[in-house]
Amino acid sequence: MSDFRIFFYKVGDGHCSYIEFPNGKKGLVDVKVNKENNYDNIIARFEKAEIKKIDYLFITHPHQDHISGLSELIKNFKIGSFLYSPIDFKPDPVYEDWNVYEKMKQGNHCEKKYEVKNGWYTDIGDCKINYLAPVDELLEKQPNNVNNNGLLLKITCRGHKIIIPGDIESDGWEYIKDKDIENSTLLLASHHGNKNGYNLEKIKKMNPAFVVISAGPKTEHDADQRYKNIVRKKVYTTRQSRVTAKIDEECTLHMPD
Repeated sequence: MSDFRIFFYKVGDGHCSYIEFPNGKKGLVDVKVNKENNYDNIIARFEKAEIKKIDYLFITHPHQDHISGLSELIKNFKIGSFLYSPIDFKPDPVYEDWNVYEKMKQGNHCEKKYEVKNGWYTDIGDCKINYLAPVDELLEKQPNNVNNNGLLLKITCRGHKIIIPGDIESDGWEYIKDKDIENSTLLLASHHGNKNGYNLEKIKKMNPAFVVISAGPKTEHDADQRYKNIVRKKVYTTRQSRVTAKIDEECTLHMPD
């Protein structure tokens, strides 16, 4: 058996996380290709690692900072399963990465495609991914709220829960059941650590040991200190460098020093 690894890349304003599952499968949550100096260029990194295929591509929602570089990704790598939210969104102006996203929803550029929401799950070896959002009630009440109707992933592996919530906002968290998120090990801060994605009561239920914030330069909207005040152990950000979490064969989760 191999280790479970998740890499939260340093991509600036946006989000892109790469997962190596113990059974050898590879997953990517959102896409942000950043070719500027001192940032992680995921295309170059994957090519250097001789990765040929992304087995699972999860797009939490189709805002540009979560699909930027999708057109380049599909040109360089095979995509196995494409998983996406039922939320509809059309940017103005339309750009190529969004066009590719829409084509993938029709089954192009991937082997399989799945529109998923609350109640769906994916088994990948000894890991399980539950989709906690979007929920039907919010899809009906807020049909145009892309952030609240994006995918919220709970990855369970070797006794640990990792929560990846996309850009869900504080009011959207209210529709997530406490029992689904309680006693989590690692939380990716919603909406890049902004205050509008921070829900104190839900974070208390999660009680995370670690929080990772995927964000660019600090702004007045950041909730970094709020997370530091409640996290059990440590808060990391991708502003300085990528953050890697590992769960070994002994079921121990390792974070950077």
